Amino acid sequence: MSLHILKTMPADEAYWCTTERLQQLAIQNLYQLELALAPPS
Repeated sequence: MSLHILKTMPADEAYWCTTERLQQLAIQNLYQLELALAPPS
């Protein structure tokens, strides 16, 4: 997931992106995906 995010972000943002920031973005995206795929309650 981190690799996908890194490839899809703008080049200037990717250049300055730290490993910690990339990990945070991956966790956020996975959480959003989980929410989107969850059945409505």
